[in-house]
Amino acid sequence: MRCSLNKLPLPSCLGVIPMDRLCLPENCDGCPDKIICRCLQVSEADVIHVITRLELRTVKEIRSEIGAGDGCTCCHQHLKAYLEKFSCAAAAVG
Repeated sequence: MRCSLNKLPLPSCLGVIPMDRLCLPENCDGCPDKIICRCLQVSEADVIHVITRLELRTVKEIRSEIGAGDGCTCCHQHLKAYLEKFSCAAAAVG
């Protein structure tokens, strides 16, 4: 898969990368600047912060708080995974 939004800045952990380079998940794993929602440039750190701080439980709640997921909706599966991992309901179970 290639970066489809070549006008958007890349996460700082990647530095300057030519646009013909493939965007692979391993290029940004563990980077706090990892972009989860490309449409609105919402980072992984922002998503985790809002889920844990506000005890969010749905993608709709994330959308209303920080806008992630309001664009093309491609990130919804990622947002659901973060909710499963970091929401207070998941913490109570695990």
